[in-house]
Amino acid sequence: MTEYKESIDINSYTKLLPDSYQEVSVLSFGKRGIVLKAKKNDLDVAIKLCRPESKARNAILMEAKYLGEVNKLGVGPKIIEFSEHFVVMEYIEGLRIDEWLLNSTKEETLGMLSVLFHQLFSLDKAGINKSEMTNPYKHIIVKKDLIPVMIDFERARFNPKPQNITQFAQYLTGGNILPILQEKNILLDVDKFKNIIQSYSKNKEVIDIISYI
Repeated sequence: MTEYKESIDINSYTKLLPDSYQEVSVLSFGKRGIVLKAKKNDLDVAIKLCRPESKARNAILMEAKYLGEVNKLGVGPKIIEFSEHFVVMEYIEGLRIDEWLLNSTKEETLGMLSVLFHQLFSLDKAGINKSEMTNPYKHIIVKKDLIPVMIDFERARFNPKPQNITQFAQYLTGGNILPILQEKNILLDVDKFKNIIQSYSKNKEVIDIISYI
């Protein structure tokens, strides 16, 4: 989704919500849906709705289904409630991973990546492929406590051969991120790292990937 840049009739969306949601504002929007921020009982929440003109009418239900599944693994924002029109989840305050990496220290980066790889392994083990992890800059938020949270699960699917770790490894070794890691003195041996990931993809055995960075 993109940042809010156009005039949107927010009332056409808020009328689909229960009256318990207050202080509603637009966070972002895309061709398929819109994300609102609101308060419910003093709790900040994010609300995803499908845009009326979108053809992907089942996207909201898919988001709710897989968000519920990954929550069982301790992954993603906590789902609060959903209907055929919307899904409400915990609002995650933080920075997108690409922005966060620009100012993080080496120790912070390695710690965050360690947590994230464990989350990705949990998804792989459960047979859930999130998709879009080769370019996840809109899909991972890093909180102030350095904990990464994956968001946007409408494209997630059960898959006998999930590729979450493999895809994210491609992101780390790409031309945009690798120089940022090098500036932090995280000197990734790309060939060795790729071999480790290839070995992992064959047997899906848990390994301490961070020890190879």
